[in-house]
Amino acid sequence: MSAFLFGGFWAIFHKLYRIGFGTIILLILFYIVIDGFEIKEKMSELVELLFWTPIHFLFGFKGTLWFEQKLNQQGYHLHDTVESDSFQGAISILKFKLDRLDEE
Repeated sequence: MSAFLFGGFWAIFHKLYRIGFGTIILLILFYIVIDGFEIKEKMSELVELLFWTPIHFLFGFKGTLWFEQKLNQQGYHLHDTVESDSFQGAISILKFKLDRLDEE
């Protein structure tokens, strides 16, 4: 949800710098072009809507995938999923599972 809402800033926060800064530069260039055409305010809002809505949806649908790919490139991989009532409980369950794997 936050990738959809915050786009490039979300990407920079998650250290996806090329995507984040690319989007922000695109944003700046877009407004320079819009300002250069000196179109009416109502038309400007429509152009903004048509231009930025697909970009926000792209971030919403692909943002988590981009972040997952970055983590995989850094050597992180999903090992297991556990359910617990608390963070500490989840850590305990995972440690137990890892100990069992080491014994095998």
